[in-house]
Amino acid sequence: MGDLLTPQEIEAYRLLFDRGLKATEASRQLAQQGIKMDPQKLRVFKKNVFDKILTEEKKERMSEFILESFERTKFEFEDLVARIKRLLDKADEEGDTFKQTILVRELNSAITLALKVQGRLDKAQLNIHAQNVNILNPSELAQTFKKVQENWFLEMDAEYSNGKFVLNNPTPELIDDFNKWRAMQLREAKPAGGD
Repeated sequence: MGDLLTPQEIEAYRLLFDRGLKATEASRQLAQQGIKMDPQKLRVFKKNVFDKILTEEKKERMSEFILESFERTKFEFEDLVARIKRLLDKADEEGDTFKQTILVRELNSAITLALKVQGRLDKAQLNIHAQNVNILNPSELAQTFKKVQENWFLEMDAEYSNGKFVLNNPTPELIDDFNKWRAMQLREAKPAGGD
């Protein structure tokens, strides 16, 4: 934070945050050092610094949340696909074409939903037909899923630096989802110091 503040603001930060002084006392001590910052200006400064810290923490939590939720979803997806495949094999052994049709639709729906959530359902890139879905095994689906993830990172120009996961070119769908999530977080947020 020090490289973003002027020398006067660094001193104000030290008094307000490190020493925990009230704005009036900090203003008085700053004046003794020849720095003119009235209590109102210090309160605004403190609020802006606090807001910036909260914003940075939210960004960091969001990047961690994206990585964690993707891994959880990946495991759940693999389990779901494996279960559908077992049921599909059983229906195939029994010669029950009605169940096969329903299970192929379920499998196709699961794959389509996973790709839509990632913003990767693109007719030009991936076109899964019901007639060939039932020949995919869970490891092939996991590989397909991994390839989609790699393409997702590539196309969104993802990078990881300074402990932060950054998407330089996010899809409009991801931006919409993030904005909905952020609005929900802000609605649920409690004021600092509240219960």
